[in-house]
Amino acid sequence: MIAGLFHVALHGRYELTLATICALLVYRLGIFEGLLVAMALHGLINYIVLNKAHEIQSREIIKKYFERFSGKGGAD
Repeated sequence: MIAGLFHVALHGRYELTLATICALLVYRLGIFEGLLVAMALHGLINYIVLNKAHEIQSREIIKKYFERFSGKGGAD
């Protein structure tokens, strides 16, 4: 698992940080809980970036996520 972090490092600082946090959470909490917390953290960060930096309203962000997961495209 640690060796996999080196491959993630090629994608950027955010991805490496999130993967490291995920690895630590999985180690401390277990596979299901660690991944769940890491996904929630990633979703929160994406929400804040889209809402504050790109000035997209909350309703539009949620709508795009539902569209994406229903197979219609959606959030980038």
